[in-house]
Amino acid sequence: MSGLSWRGAKPPSSLSVHHLQRIQHLIALETGENYHLSNLRRLPVAKTAGSLLLWSDEERIEGVLWAMNIDHRTIRVIGFCIDKQFQRMGHGSSGWKQMGEIAKSSGRTFVYLEVKTDNVAAIKFYRKNGLIATGVLSTYYQGESGLLMSGDL
Repeated sequence: MSGLSWRGAKPPSSLSVHHLQRIQHLIALETGENYHLSNLRRLPVAKTAGSLLLWSDEERIEGVLWAMNIDHRTIRVIGFCIDKQFQRMGHGSSGWKQMGEIAKSSGRTFVYLEVKTDNVAAIKFYRKNGLIATGVLSTYYQGESGLLMSGDL
């Protein structure tokens, strides 16, 4: 895992166009979702919810774990992806753990997120981390259904 480190994420509105384009590219590659840069800038990413970016030694963003505060005890993960070349190396688990620690330190104890039903690896990861499917989102993704997953941090 050397060479990469999770760091607290700044609000998207404060990131450079270059960094936002990298995040846009990562999200599109890893999830198939296409966000306009202006939409990324407006996402309510919160440091106190445990939002993180995975940086390389070369200062390149290789992963995103963005979350928002919902209420005094709940966060919602609004984006979580890692460049394919760095997946299955423990980065996702270490980021998830760090996010949980940060969110808990601000009083949050519960998390939920949405995931495409065909993203088997992600669903397995979330289940391993204590989340369960609590609903089906039939029209959440373009042409695909999603799962609502939730659990304790």
